[in-house]
Amino acid sequence: RQQTSGTINAHLTTAPPRTATDRILIQTGVRQLLLLPDEIAYFYSSGGVVLLVKTDGQQIPTRYDAFPQLTDLLPDAYFFQLNRQYIASLNAIRSVEDD
Repeated sequence: RQQTSGTINAHLTTAPPRTATDRILIQTGVRQLLLLPDEIAYFYSSGGVVLLVKTDGQQIPTRYDAFPQLTDLLPDAYFFQLNRQYIASLNAIRSVEDD
């Protein structure tokens, strides 16, 4: 599901404004969070733990230890796997450059 910069840029420039009303259930260490896609900035994987970063900057460890456990929960219209370490919300991406 990793996307190229061209694909992401195409979505940034041609996608209609999104209003997400469907909530996403995220498993954390001690609780479950029910979040709107617009509340999630990105996920990143570090040391066998996937961390959720909300748009307010709050970092929350999840129960997931790899992205495949998480990607089926995330709507493709809102989230892109940028590389092996990051899944970003389309709303959190301002620009994309090739390497």
